Amino acid sequence: MNIKEFSCTVEKIKEYKDDEGGIAKILILKHNEDFEFKAGQFIMLAPPGFMDRNKPDQLRFAAYSMCSSPKEKNIIELCLRIEKPGGLSDYVNKNVKVGSELIVKGPYGRFNLAEEEVKEYIFSATGTGIAPFISMLRLLKEGNFSKPVHLFFGFRNSKQFLYGEELNALEKSWPNFHFYPCCGDKNDSDWQGEKGFIQHIIKKTKFEAGNEAHCYACGIPAAVEETSELFKELGFKPEKIHVEKY
Repeated sequence: MNIKEFSCTVEKIKEYKDDEGGIAKILILKHNEDFEFKAGQFIMLAPPGFMDRNKPDQLRFAAYSMCSSPKEKNIIELCLRIEKPGGLSDYVNKNVKVGSELIVKGPYGRFNLAEEEVKEYIFSATGTGIAPFISMLRLLKEGNFSKPVHLFFGFRNSKQFLYGEELNALEKSWPNFHFYPCCGDKNDSDWQGEKGFIQHIIKKTKFEAGNEAHCYACGIPAAVEETSELFKELGFKPEKIHVEKY
């Protein structure tokens, strides 16, 4: 696919904020480009005027996976965790509003759905690592994918349960989709479901396709590495294990 650089307008912003100051934002961007991408790919994002410190004549870009389905035309949806001061996400948090302009460049990445016939998908996400899986799930649902799809999703606390309403609704409407949300804060009284680490849930889950399933892990590096090793320990084929580290 050809790499394009173009301008987008922020159409909608949704914020998730917890009691400890953790913030994540979902941005929906509108554009007029003929822009094609694969579910799981990412773009480079920069606000106009946000320049590289080392190259003052160049924009300072940061990478974000797309949540939108490739079938959604003229829309790019992103999920950002607001990080330390001085970075792009902090700039977005403080300055970007509905109607703001953002520059997008892409698509990039090979963290995609398998090209071959798939007997079962196993997705494992932590935090904003849910982003590429939202794109994949939307595409699979739109295509009436008939084999089992599992999503193990770990998040810090109940107020950081990104896309919770959509994922719960998807499980109810799609018989092949099996959803395992897990809250990392064991003292979160607002969360009545599983607590702890998603790896413990993966270990006790039975999968139909055995080691023929395609396994994916995305999120913070430590969690991705641990989950990838777990997939290997459980007997899944290394060539069918796909990882993306944030």
